[in-house]
Amino acid sequence: MTAIRGVLLDLSGVLYVGSGAVPGAPEALARLRGAGLPLRFITNTTRSTRKAIGEKLRRLGFEIEDDEIFTAPSAVRAYLAEHGLRPQLLIHPGLEPEFDEVDQHDPNAVVLGDAGEAFDYVHLNRAFRLLVDGAPLIAMGDNRYFAEETA
Repeated sequence: MTAIRGVLLDLSGVLYVGSGAVPGAPEALARLRGAGLPLRFITNTTRSTRKAIGEKLRRLGFEIEDDEIFTAPSAVRAYLAEHGLRPQLLIHPGLEPEFDEVDQHDPNAVVLGDAGEAFDYVHLNRAFRLLVDGAPLIAMGDNRYFAEETA
């Protein structure tokens, strides 16, 4: 049997649900850290920056550093850099800071996330024109829909 060398933990539904920690999760995480296991946290959210996610987790009582969190947007940023792509972003406004350091001048790719209200004619038409011209589409998720709480 191979010894455990590290632990990957999803966030939503594992460490927290909505705006509250899962009962016992902060203590369980502390026990894992106490065992000396390297921990990484993964999420497919496309609405919040890694920094915002880290801040939320710390408010909920988790001892987590931002550089331990891996997100779909961070994977997309790495992919863009590796392939020399400059995106037109169809993303949620709250996620825009995650791409501040990415060259977006003269886009040659389309990055799609949960854009919320930013899915408007102007943005969609621009993305459509890039795609018709052969630009790659990079989607941060394959959900068919997004369910959110309504007021």
